[in-house]
Amino acid sequence: MDKIPTQIVYNSDTPGFDHSVSFYNREVSSVESDRQILDKPLVVNCVGRVDLSCRFTTNSKYGRHDYYLMYLTRGALDAVICGSAHRIVPGDAVIFPPEREYHYSNSGKSGVQYLWTHFTGSEAERLLERCGFGAHGVFKVGIDEKISAMFIQLMEEFIRRDGFFVESAAAKLTEILISMRRRLDAADDQPTGSVSRVFESIRFIHDNYKKPLTNEQLAKIEHLSVSQYIELFKKCTGTTPRSYIIELRIRNSCDLLTRSDLTVAQAAQAVGYDDAHYFSRLFKSYRGVSPEQYRRSRS
Repeated sequence: MDKIPTQIVYNSDTPGFDHSVSFYNREVSSVESDRQILDKPLVVNCVGRVDLSCRFTTNSKYGRHDYYLMYLTRGALDAVICGSAHRIVPGDAVIFPPEREYHYSNSGKSGVQYLWTHFTGSEAERLLERCGFGAHGVFKVGIDEKISAMFIQLMEEFIRRDGFFVESAAAKLTEILISMRRRLDAADDQPTGSVSRVFESIRFIHDNYKKPLTNEQLAKIEHLSVSQYIELFKKCTGTTPRSYIIELRIRNSCDLLTRSDLTVAQAAQAVGYDDAHYFSRLFKSYRGVSPEQYRRSRS
């Protein structure tokens, strides 16, 4: 098959330009990850995370041979999917179908962050239908740290690459799609607009999670009392603001411990903890192992 033309254009003139792109390919020896595979039920071709503070545009004239799942966690994108224009906001899951042109861009001054994966297989289309997604579209899943953590776990499978790699990666993807479906179903049972009531504070948390944050500070953003805010936040996210912030910090520290040579103390400081011993105790309570054990298990 001819190589699918994909172009990413970065505006390097943007002041304070900064970006971080994590990319994991199924075949280490090949940079080509765009393949349709039909002799296996479900195959994850590649997975990654993008964090860009600049304007950019991605055009794929003929689309890809596999499915593309994107989960936006910060910022906003303007996208064209199968000829229809969409505004993608944090918490949106986007499915781009195979063999169809797509386009998305960040034209604003704020940065964007999203998690993504490409997948294929003889049962890929049926899995999407089973989860109620169809072949393409934008789905208002909402911001969910557990789903974000599942993407990180999927990346870890690409790092581990043991004898169960293909099957385990497929299982992780299935878990992501099911969790997204459950979030959508749960949202249908909640009062309209409940998630939007804490959206601004969640965005503030993601932009400032390395800094000290208080419930009073977050409640003020949503114009609520502290007790009202905590109750509403837990109803929308399934956890308390404090636990949400800790999980966000721990998840980012996992990425640092896996992908960098920072010491535990440096990783702790990078996510907002000056006391490395406190960080290690907190890490173990959330992950079941110490930061050093976590790093060794992923090396």
